[in-house]
Amino acid sequence: MKRGIVDELLISIGQEGRAKIAVECENGELSDEYLPTVTEDTYAGLVRAGKVLDESGAVQVKRFTEAEKIARKTTSLPRIRYVSSGRGLYGAWRSNLQKCIRKGLLRDALKSAVETAGMGGVFWSNIANRLCRVIVSEDIGCADPWLAVECAAFLARGAPPNSAESRAALLRIVTLQVAARKSRAVDYLLHRCATVYPRDVNSAQWDVEFSEFRTAVLEAKTDEDLADCANRLCRLVRTAGNLGPGEKLSDGLGPAFIVPQKHARKRKKVYKVWLWLLAESRAGGLGAVNGALLEIYSTKPSRRGRLLITHALANLIQARRGILPLTRPVRENQTHTWGEIEEWDDIWPRAESYDRHVLRSIGRGSWHFLRHGALLANKAPELRELDTALYNQACLNVLKRY
Repeated sequence: MKRGIVDELLISIGQEGRAKIAVECENGELSDEYLPTVTEDTYAGLVRAGKVLDESGAVQVKRFTEAEKIARKTTSLPRIRYVSSGRGLYGAWRSNLQKCIRKGLLRDALKSAVETAGMGGVFWSNIANRLCRVIVSEDIGCADPWLAVECAAFLARGAPPNSAESRAALLRIVTLQVAARKSRAVDYLLHRCATVYPRDVNSAQWDVEFSEFRTAVLEAKTDEDLADCANRLCRLVRTAGNLGPGEKLSDGLGPAFIVPQKHARKRKKVYKVWLWLLAESRAGGLGAVNGALLEIYSTKPSRRGRLLITHALANLIQARRGILPLTRPVRENQTHTWGEIEEWDDIWPRAESYDRHVLRSIGRGSWHFLRHGALLANKAPELRELDTALYNQACLNVLKRY
């Protein structure tokens, strides 16, 4: 599909029970793609999006106003396959970006960022969010905690997306993440917690467990203690409570945090955990780091928020153990320009970038990811023992499925 604003989405059910999508772009051309066999979940999603079939099975066309077009452009990712340059699959380039950051391959990572984010709109937002909400915790984590401050500043910048200033800032974030020391401990901790504590905390017991959690964090001294605190945290943050827009929350745990007005519903108890972690982080010299993680979370609370708050917990415990650096490092500036990178025609997505998220038919699952896609370069030496133990546990969990 060529670059353009999505105008309307036409949905029909073919004879083979497959959903066919025709996307009309601003240039008037149509691009057809096929989804997997329609399921109840798929149909429910279409209904929620305002694109449904009438009783006879005919297509009910939803025509969008200009305001709705802008809203869709900024909140949803159109189903496309190729980047605007035509040099490969969008999903492959996006996957390549993260895997090259893990392996410290600067030119490949920069080229991947240009190919994907350069498409603008929701594609820019998708890459910016992946860099600053996912990779910063999933692949770097405690190995370079101060990088979260850079990511929070990037998300809060006032320059329009895809402008010259924003492009330079995006390339700088990619460069910093490639050069940063790496650790996947936060991501492995989060996935381990989902198997240890699969159920939420009973609301009546939340305050009791929160008190026990605080005690466990303050007494944590080993990697096993860190894993135990992450398990407790997983249970606490999965119990939600509502908090109105503009409402203040402090509970004597530090400066009051004001809920952003653009969010009508918040997870009050999750913010209570956040504020306690932030208060303890200030006392330990990491207030700016965990404060940046809270800023990133509060702009877009979602399931990914568990990754960010687990990152903040790991920062706090590792700092109390004397493992984390408490001084902000000096960063080097990005030297390559956007136009220069666009001319790099010798770089393509690497073989390991084609995983199940890009091509489901390729047959690559969690084991391939652990053995190839998740490998890191420039690991933090002080976190190597923790990373190795959690990696081995993740491999055992995958092998148990076979």
